[in-house]
Amino acid sequence: MKVTDATGTSAEATTGANGRIAGFSGLWTCGMVWMCPECSVRIGAKRAEEVATVLAHHLAEGGDPLLITLTMRHHRQHSLAECLKALTVAWGEGHPGPGRSGRLPDAGAARLGPGPGDHSLCG
Repeated sequence: MKVTDATGTSAEATTGANGRIAGFSGLWTCGMVWMCPECSVRIGAKRAEEVATVLAHHLAEGGDPLLITLTMRHHRQHSLAECLKALTVAWGEGHPGPGRSGRLPDAGAARLGPGPGDHSLCG
C-alpha cells in the first residue's frame, strides 16, 4: 500500500505491536475543524491541552477561572476585530449581577482558526 499527501510525497507508515499498519506520518491535513472529522479530533485535542495549561497556571496564581462561550450573529465579511468591538460595547451596556464588575476580564484570548468563520473568544 502506498499512501501519499496532496503533493505526491510518500507518507511514512508506523506499525503496531502486531506488525499491522497503525497509522501514517507526514500527511497534510486540511485544518477544517467544522468539516473534517480527522482535523476536528486533532484540533479539539490541541485546544483541550491549551485550556488545561492556561487553567493550571491561572489556578496556581490564585485565580478563579471563568470559561464562557459567547456567540453572535455575524457574516464572513465581518472581521474578528469588528466582532470583538461589538462584543465589548454590548458587554459594557449589560447589567452586572451581584459581585460582577460588568466588564470583560482582562485576561482572555481570541482564536482565529484556519477556516473561514472558525474563531472563538476565550476569557
